[in-house]
Amino acid sequence: MKLSAVKEFESPCGVLRIGAADDCLCLCEWANSKHRMHRGFEVGNSCESEIIDKAITELRMYFNGELTEFSVETEFYGTDFEKTVWKQLSEIPYGATVSYKEIAQAIGRPGSIRAVANAIGKNPISVICPCHRVIGSNGSLTGYDGGIEAKRYLLALEQQIVSVQTELFGSFDSESIGT
Repeated sequence: MKLSAVKEFESPCGVLRIGAADDCLCLCEWANSKHRMHRGFEVGNSCESEIIDKAITELRMYFNGELTEFSVETEFYGTDFEKTVWKQLSEIPYGATVSYKEIAQAIGRPGSIRAVANAIGKNPISVICPCHRVIGSNGSLTGYDGGIEAKRYLLALEQQIVSVQTELFGSFDSESIGT
């Protein structure tokens, strides 16, 4: 897969490398990623991209606590199993966490916890496809491609917004705060 454009975005918890192919975002990975560009992506003649600009705008809003749901068009490249897992990640509500076991059960593969964890570790669209919301069954923060500190930061950011929303309005409704 050849990326038509790649740009870096400095987030509060690390640099994200954002890539697009055609009119879809297909990469949002941590620049310090040990899996960097492992997905077979090649960088073509990097050029300006409206889809990357939209992703960066939405990421800025997310990190400012103004966005809880991304609308940028994405395209996932991976195996059918990986795509199933990544789709399930997109179902995790803002501010919530689930375990690897719960993801495995949700996709109908309860005995595939390790395979699910492996697929989550290969998520090519970090933050936007919220793999940071997956934790260990015992509630521990487990591996994250951007590092445990980045995962902790993202979860704390979301919890802070949820807490403020609940305090102000009695319940959290992500639709009411700038989605």
